[in-house]
Formats: sequence, C-alpha cells, structure tokens
Amino acid sequence: LVVGAIAAWQLGLFGGGEAGFAEETGPSPKNIAVLYFEDRSPDQSLGYLADGFTEALIGELSQVQGLKVISRNGVRQFQGRRVSPDSISRALDVGTVVEGTVEQLGAQLRISVSLVNAVDGSEIGSTRLERTRAETFTLQDEVTRDVSSFLRSRLGEEIQLRESRRGTRNVAAWEKAREAERVEKGVQAYLDAGNREAAALEFSRADSIFAEAAELDDEWASPVTARGWIAYRRARELAQGFDKAHFAEWIEKGMVHAQRAIELEPDDPDALELHGMFQYLPWLLNLAPDAQEAERLFANAESDFRRSIAVNPNQASALNTLSHLLINKAEMAEANIQARKAYEADPYLAKVDVTIWRLFTTSIDLDDRVQASYWCEEGYRRFPDNYRFTDCQIRILAMKGQRPDIDKAWTLVDAYVELSPPNEKLREFRRLKSNMYVAMALSRAGLPDSARAVAERSQGDAEVDPTRELAYLEAIVHTFLGDNDEALHLLSVYLATNPNQRESMAREQLWWFKDLRADPRYQALVGTG
Repeated sequence: LVVGAIAAWQLGLFGGGEAGFAEETGPSPKNIAVLYFEDRSPDQSLGYLADGFTEALIGELSQVQGLKVISRNGVRQFQGRRVSPDSISRALDVGTVVEGTVEQLGAQLRISVSLVNAVDGSEIGSTRLERTRAETFTLQDEVTRDVSSFLRSRLGEEIQLRESRRGTRNVAAWEKAREAERVEKGVQAYLDAGNREAAALEFSRADSIFAEAAELDDEWASPVTARGWIAYRRARELAQGFDKAHFAEWIEKGMVHAQRAIELEPDDPDALELHGMFQYLPWLLNLAPDAQEAERLFANAESDFRRSIAVNPNQASALNTLSHLLINKAEMAEANIQARKAYEADPYLAKVDVTIWRLFTTSIDLDDRVQASYWCEEGYRRFPDNYRFTDCQIRILAMKGQRPDIDKAWTLVDAYVELSPPNEKLREFRRLKSNMYVAMALSRAGLPDSARAVAERSQGDAEVDPTRELAYLEAIVHTFLGDNDEALHLLSVYLATNPNQRESMAREQLWWFKDLRADPRYQALVGTG
C-alpha cells in the first residue's frame, strides 16, 4: 500500500470544538472506518487518485497501535453509496468515520476531509487542503497529519505514527500504479458476467500500466509485485478446466515478477507472499515433475509465507494461505490457529468467506462440533447466498453423535447445488460430493444399505472428478460402515492420483480414518508400516 510520510500537527485546521470529548456509548471511537473519498471532478477522471488517497490513509492509520482501522475490503461495500454514519457504525462496529472528496481546480488538487461521530452523525472536525498535482505526496502527508492529529484530540491521547512505507517518491509512477489498480478492480465485473475475453483484455491493460509505473521508478517493488498478482489471477480465474499448460504459463510468468520484487525489496511481505504462492500453486496442481521437486515447492512455499508474516504479523492473506498449506500438511490445530489470526487481522479480508470456511473445516477435522457449528452459522449469517455455508450444514450432519434429519439433508443438497456457480460440470461434481456427505449421514442414522446405495450412485469418472476427491469421500463412507477392504481400495485410487498427499496422510490423526489406522494395509498404503 502506498502511504505518505508524517509531519507535525498544525493547530487550527479543524473546526468542531469539543465534540471529540463528549462521553459516548456504542462502538469505541478508536474503531475507525475511512470511507473511499468521492471523486468530484466533472468527468470522474480523479477516481484512481481518490482511491489512492483513501488507501494511503487506511494504511497509515492501520499502523497505529491502539486503533482498529477497517480494511479497504471492509469499506469498499460503501464506495459510491450514500449511507448514513449510524448505518456504517452498525455494519462495521466503528465509532469514528472519515469522509473525503477530491476535486481539481485548475492546476490545483483540492482534498476536503471530515471526521464524523459515527454513533450520532455529528461532524467533529474538517479541513480542506490544496496542492498542485506535482505535490501529490505532500498532499498525502498533510491529509494523514491532519487526520491523525485530530484523532489525538478526539481520543485524548497521542497518536504515534510510524515511518511511511510509500516506497516511491516518483509522483508519476505512483499515479500510474493507482490507475492500474483502478483498471484491475474493474475486471471482477467481467468475471462475474462470465465475459472471459473482456476480463483477459482488462488484465492485460492493468498489467501494461503497472509496467509503465515500474519503468518510471525501476527501484520500486510494488508495481512489480502487482504484475505478479495479476499473473496469479489469470492462472486461477481464466482457466478453462484443468489446463496444465495454461497454469504452467502463468505460474512461470508470475514467478519472474515475484523474484524481481524480492530482488528489489527482500523483506517486503507482499513480495514474499507472492513468491510463496507461485510455489504453492504448482504443488496444489500436481505440476511438479517428481516427488523431490514437489517436496521442495511445498517447503519453500511454507518458508515464504512464514517470512511474510514475520515481517507483517497482520498479513491476513498470507496467514490465510498458510492455514490452507498446513491443512495439506495435516497440522490441523495450527491451521485453525492461523485461519483465526487471519480473521482477527482483517475480518473483511477479500475472500474472508474462504477464511471462515477454513475455520469450519479445520474444526470439523479436529472433531470440534461446537466450533464447527459456530463457524458454519457465522458464515451463513454473513454470506447467506454463498454455497459453502449450505454445504457446511450438510457436513455437520455427518459428524459423530448425530441423529441426522435425512429429509433436511436432501433439501440442503438441492439448495447447495442451486447456489453453486453456473458451471454444469462443476455443479455435477458438487452434487455428487454432497451426496457422499449424505451417505455419511445415512450411516450415522443407522441406514447402512441406503448409505452404500447413495455412495455407489455418487461415484464420478476422471472427467468429472480429475483429482479423485469423490473416491476419498467414499472411503470415509465405507470406513464409517466398517467396510475396510473397500475403503482401502478407494484410498489407493486417491493416492495414485495424488501421491503428494501420502506424506500428510501418514502424519494425520483425522478422526474419520481412526478405525483404519491400525490396519497394516493402511500403514503400508501411506508409508507408515
């Protein structure tokens, strides 16, 4: 994030008298939402600058110990909308709101900023600053200085700001990077509409603008890292099926940017996280040519994520991915802890639904029904239309100690499939997968014949289930039923396709295979015999 340096406060820039000292109820005034600044230019041409100023201020205030600043992902839902401060207070649990506008008057940029008591809507103070475009960084510094000093007045204590992490003093490079970010944000609309060609073109346009920013300041790592993340998104979001050539192409391109970013800034947490992602993704996709290379990729990815978090303990996205990696390492307790840290660091993290899902699945893996139910309910409360939080309700019915409602289970399966993205092949797989969980629930309900019948008709071929996940789930069904021979056969099918999972299965103590672990054939299969 690009942020401004800090200067001393000059008294008298804010109005508002003693409003900040009034006794308040409700959310703490230390809980702060910086709303996206409004572009007041006639042709809406300053949007990327408005976003840049907003995100700079969020980044700077987020470094202040004692303040709880909502991330840009948390406030983005209000961008371009007229929402009352008390509604924002309730939605984000904040006591203070920062609002702003950006406009151009001839050669001057004008920024107007106000602080608002989010509980009652009263304005606590405001300021207006003007500088030329060439003085953009000075303007950033002054906005941060004025807001931070006003908060000192409101909170009655010193606001200790850390040294800036801007990374560049080249205004033109900074503006290009903000322009590129604005273009990249617009890609999601094309992806949501299923327009892959337009999304690819916009990814390319954003990448080109980031490249211009990097050329303007060839010692600045941020635009290089951003190009790497675009390559990662192209690998994941533009893939058509399991196309290994597509993944390999974009992983290779992205790794070039990741390595260059680390050369420029060896301890940059974003660059370290990116470098880790381009080692973890080929491991996940079984792209390594042999077991030794797969092991190297996995170990290096874990090292990069941990280094990123060591530099920035609140690197929520790295915490989130490390949690996923630890699941594949069969270290469920630490996976749960890292996912919880990610959620606490940024409950509005992009893809926070995935974080909540991971907290649910690790709770399931740890046989903690109370926590599994809590995270399933939390996910459904926040994301009622997200298919995952209907899926979790089905999975809970398969846990130990259940007398599941099978009619409810089938209703949930239909709802889960209906909520899934409109991809027929993927929907077919998800129906078969949820059927396997119903088969587990049937075994819990004392209906073994029905459980076997549902599992048998829910098998998928290699086209529908290329990673053989259905075979793994069916093995769990047969383990519940005491059919160890069939369970071991299905696990051998799964491991033949996923040899990189053998080591984690050898280490894991997951409750659903408890009755198999003493079998010498299981030990031989996973390599512990």
